[in-house]
Amino acid sequence: MRQVDERRPSIGGAGADGRFVLASATVLMALAGAFFLVPLLVLAAVPLAVLVYRNGYRAGTVTAIVTLVVVALAQQPLLAGLPATISDAALQAYALATMISLVTMGLIGMVIGGAWREGASWTEAFWLGAAAALIPFTLVWAGARLLYDVDLVTAAFQRWAEMVRGLVAEAARLGLTPAEVDMLEEAVAQTEAGFALVRPLVPGFAAVGAIVASFIDTSLAGWMLARLGHPVPAMPPFAGWRFPRPLAVVWVAAEAALLLQSAGRLAGLPAVENALMVLSMLFALQGAAVAWHWLRGRRIAAALKVVLLVAVYWRFPYVLIWTGVLDAFLDFRRLTAGGGAGGAPAP
Repeated sequence: MRQVDERRPSIGGAGADGRFVLASATVLMALAGAFFLVPLLVLAAVPLAVLVYRNGYRAGTVTAIVTLVVVALAQQPLLAGLPATISDAALQAYALATMISLVTMGLIGMVIGGAWREGASWTEAFWLGAAAALIPFTLVWAGARLLYDVDLVTAAFQRWAEMVRGLVAEAARLGLTPAEVDMLEEAVAQTEAGFALVRPLVPGFAAVGAIVASFIDTSLAGWMLARLGHPVPAMPPFAGWRFPRPLAVVWVAAEAALLLQSAGRLAGLPAVENALMVLSMLFALQGAAVAWHWLRGRRIAAALKVVLLVAVYWRFPYVLIWTGVLDAFLDFRRLTAGGGAGGAPAP
């Protein structure tokens, strides 16, 4: 394991090593994400990861705790100023969801920066970050289920719907027309009906979200550290991405089980659909990597390649998915002229 060089170059700002700049960026992004733009909450893990890599776990832990305290303090006057039509239970659920999101963001940043600090590869940091994104809510959900027999996902959605109805009632009191109120209430009712259908797929959505969030944070943190002169591991070239063959076997088995469910020969299993959701995304990426490899020698602009692959996935997603699954067994990149040793392991 490589030794970490403790002599970090400065990025300016208050403090010789720029830790104040990184800590402030973490707090400000978390505040903006908690109250205005949710994507900024995901990006708040990026400066935190850089801070942990450059300055260690103590600086990262202090910054994460300060972020929690600042957001909690800023949240109090906001919640106090909401209409009385919103129940205390709904407000408490909102506050809890915000705190869980902040803890998740902090874990992602701490894990990614700490993994690189300990000598991990880009791929290892990415998967550790994805695992960290799932840990806080999974633990809270399991605790509520085991101790109180409460499905936290359903309860949180019910509180959200209650909060929205309270806001609609307040808007009606302030002069919203009956037709507009009916339209908003119908939208809430349709959302509740849709949630009942997708509730079994929440684990799959959570896993996909964790993978996407970790990929964004790992990529941006690596880019930022590279710009600052740190020799962090680079992301594997996209054209060589290949996922392990056992994952392809699981995908084929899950697809076969889904066909049996459709034919009425197998009881419905939410785990099958959740596994397909996650693995289909991964093998669509692998299929796109194969296509990128084939297009690499053509005189096509990179932006046009991206548009082409997005269009193929949009219209014919199973073309890319099956290409990725078959590539796990056949390694299509060996079939091209000068294909070399095939694809490299994917993140």
